[in-house]
Parts: sequence; C-alpha cells; structure tokens
Amino acid sequence: MANNFHDEVGTFVQGEEIYGYLTIIEGPGRGTAFPLKSESNPIGRDPEKNAVPLVFGDSGIHREPHAVITYSRASKQFRIVHLGKGNPTFVNDVSVTDAPLMHGDNLRLGSTVMRFSAGPAPV
Repeated sequence: MANNFHDEVGTFVQGEEIYGYLTIIEGPGRGTAFPLKSESNPIGRDPEKNAVPLVFGDSGIHREPHAVITYSRASKQFRIVHLGKGNPTFVNDVSVTDAPLMHGDNLRLGSTVMRFSAGPAPV
C-alpha cells in the first residue's frame, strides 16, 4: 500500500470501494490499518459487529459498537459519533459525541490512538 494521501474518496482498491482508513498509531495493534469500506463504519472490539474490529486487548473500548464513522457522499464529509457506551471518544484530545473528521485527525478510544485518513491509502 502507498503511504501517501490521495484526494479521491470512494476509490476502488482491489475491487472494493474505500472511503478512508484508520491506522493505529498508539496502543495494542500499533501499525494496523483498517479500511473504511462503507458509509457507516462501527468501531468496537467484537469483529462480528464492527467494521473496525479493535480486537487487540484494549478493555477501554466497548465490545458493541463504541463509536461509528460515517461518510456522506452528498456532502463528502466524514463524521464520528460516540454511541454512549464505555469510555469517551476523543478527536484530537477533545471529548466528542458527534464531530466532523478531517484528514490527519487523531482519534482515541480507550488507550488506542488512531490516525484518520480520507482517501484510498493510509497515512
């Protein structure tokens, strides 16, 4: 995978439409990148219920969806919504319940920090 940013959201990579990525930069699973493949991407520890299954042992992240990242094709905007379960969700060290996401933002759930990338390649 390339390690640069492409300003093309909704690009097809190996037959799947990719809207963005979350890459773990601190905590269990560091270096793992998760593609955001749909317009609604739940984040949590249970791999059967979450598009972004953070199964690396961070008990500060709820098994059920802890938060969800959405993408609107109409506005071409990403958002993160905290679902009220478990510990707070942070964007750039600010606790949020519903916030826009910008390329390069850092998200923290439990003790896991992830970098958000808009486009078909993680940064």
